[in-house]
Amino acid sequence: MTEQTEYLYYRDLFHIFKAYTKPKLVKVLDAQGIKYHLDAKGKPFTTRSAIEDALQDPAASASSE
Repeated sequence: MTEQTEYLYYRDLFHIFKAYTKPKLVKVLDAQGIKYHLDAKGKPFTTRSAIEDALQDPAASASSE
């Protein structure tokens, strides 16, 4: 069986990152190093695993020092 990917669309991302406009949300995603895609209307969406991977990387490197 293949693992299904859970996509989080901009409305979900607004609540997760407390950024309620598209430009602010894109800045937050870029600052956190989270890879995302844009839909046909230019709204960002990403996967839950992309968020988890980006947020785990700094913690992993800090604990290894």
